[in-house]
Amino acid sequence: KLGVSDSPAIDQAVPYLEGRCKDGCLTSALPQVLRYQTWAITDAGAPFPANPNRDERVILGEQRALNPAQYDFCARTARSRAAGFRGPVLYVDAQIASFRVFDPNFDPEIRYQGAVDRTPLVESRRFSAGRDQVVIYDLPPDRPCRPANPRSP
Repeated sequence: KLGVSDSPAIDQAVPYLEGRCKDGCLTSALPQVLRYQTWAITDAGAPFPANPNRDERVILGEQRALNPAQYDFCARTARSRAAGFRGPVLYVDAQIASFRVFDPNFDPEIRYQGAVDRTPLVESRRFSAGRDQVVIYDLPPDRPCRPANPRSP
């Protein structure tokens, strides 16, 4: 192995997410290592769009690569709830210092999900290992998701 690609904090979060999401949940953007280890549907109600980097129309320049609005966490939350999704909505804050968990070129969801106002969120669990931590927040059904920095009209 040439470098670190996992953290005990992420490993601790996996079974928790699998339990919370056993019937599906909606989460914020997850690091790939957490997303692929978690055997549960974590984008229920408002899935992320398919990876555009494999679409021939995008590669040939015939179509725009992505629509940033499709990644916005608050918009995804509103869409899922409007469509009747009643499962857990979780904001996952992966603060991993031991390795690079997101790549701006390969993880567009983290770039475009937007900053979230954490006031309505309720901390559910915190997993720590050294300088790494994964904090999982619940967004209660009676509280709307709000952007941290609403855009001016």
